[in-house]
Amino acid sequence: MRAWRRPLTDDDREWIEGLFDSLHRDHPFDEALRRTAVAVLSSPEFLYLIELGPVEEGKTRFRLGSYEVASRLSFLLW
Repeated sequence: MRAWRRPLTDDDREWIEGLFDSLHRDHPFDEALRRTAVAVLSSPEFLYLIELGPVEEGKTRFRLGSYEVASRLSFLLW
């Protein structure tokens, strides 16, 4: 999903699909889709710059992956 600037994990996909399915039981399709989009766009993964790189042993620095570097560069250029 492009909103989170990284590939979705299986847990992320299950959360989004589960949210949509539960909303679609009580609301029309377009309303459930809108509420799911609002939830994705108000999630911390969209609002904040999150770095998922592993911590090196004995250090407080993160090793940045390609998605984290690309996000930093896009924020710098923006």
